[in-house]
Amino acid sequence: MASYSNARWADAEHRNVLVDIDGKPWSVPVTHRFYADMTVQGVEIADYVTPAPEVPHEITAYQARIALLDAGLLDDIDAQMSSLEVAPAAKIAWEYATVWLRDSVFIAELAPALGLSGAQIDALFIAAAQVE
Repeated sequence: MASYSNARWADAEHRNVLVDIDGKPWSVPVTHRFYADMTVQGVEIADYVTPAPEVPHEITAYQARIALLDAGLLDDIDAQMSSLEVAPAAKIAWEYATVWLRDSVFIAELAPALGLSGAQIDALFIAAAQVE
């Protein structure tokens, strides 16, 4: 008889189970005999956990501005860019860059000026990537 451990749903629809069978990882469809065997043995299957969205490396300036607008930050950034305290290179990036890179100097300097954490910037990049 097989030994099952670390069983968890592989998908939200509960079609496959990720499980260690005799110490080796398997993906078992619910139509497979191993799934029936797990059921008979009363193996508990942990809930499916939706993976965190991946932070995109780059977004378009259009996507960035729409995400900032949706977050209520666009006016704040426009005001910040009009400030004399902003480096000229940052103003040029704001006005003319067509692509924004998550790890750029522009983003690294802009975030603290707006009081945004790295996690908040990541969330904005994720939201921006959804803009079509």
